[in-house]
Amino acid sequence: MPLGQLLGSCCEQKIGQLRRYQLTEYLAANQFTASQERRIITAVKSCLNCAVAEELVNRNPFAKYPRPKIKPRTKLITPEEHATLMTARDEGNKDQRRAASFRPLLIALRHSGRRLGETCHLDVDDVSGATWTMHKHKTRRTTGRPQTAFTTHCLQTLTKILTANRSRGPVFKNSQGQRWKPNAVQSRFKRLRQRLSLPDSVTAHAYRHTYITDSIKSGVDINTVAELVGHANAKMINEVYAHLGQDKEHLAQAAAKSIF
Repeated sequence: MPLGQLLGSCCEQKIGQLRRYQLTEYLAANQFTASQERRIITAVKSCLNCAVAEELVNRNPFAKYPRPKIKPRTKLITPEEHATLMTARDEGNKDQRRAASFRPLLIALRHSGRRLGETCHLDVDDVSGATWTMHKHKTRRTTGRPQTAFTTHCLQTLTKILTANRSRGPVFKNSQGQRWKPNAVQSRFKRLRQRLSLPDSVTAHAYRHTYITDSIKSGVDINTVAELVGHANAKMINEVYAHLGQDKEHLAQAAAKSIF
């Protein structure tokens, strides 16, 4: 049964007659992945929540239907992997400007923890001292306002160099002098992984996971980390981003400190 038919059946019946098993049977019959199931459940809930908001129905029978948890697949980027990416050159006699233009973007991802799309869309006039103004970000539709990203001294120096004598245009430019596009960045990561024998976990988004985990390990409280990387709250970081379990040495040191 397509999702449209399932939602259609919701309209044909009295809402009070709908039961959880109907959604459960639909999901089981189609053998969706956990990620697909989450999106479908969210769509069904949103549809019926809108009906409740418009006073078309009294309640949403799927309001408490649980979404499956997704185990985070992204791992942390090690200092050695970052160094490998930073020193990578293009093959053969190719112009090395592409490799050179890629390095500032890597530094920005490593030191800011911001999403790739946000970083690629950063313009010169969005940079002011120690802050970046992120006009394009994931929660813009919800909040209706830009986000402020606070940068490290390293990033402040880098952006000063990249924006010197420029009043507009993208901060991070490719070898052609144009704005880096997220798809182009992802493609370059893929080529570098294959050529340098790096694991599939080395991605642009893995830098965000690494920044968040390293910040927490350094003692920054989780709510502050959420603000720094542009999350509305710490819930997502608790569930997905904080890969402390991957650092056995950190956990061992934390356990030693807890003994009085």
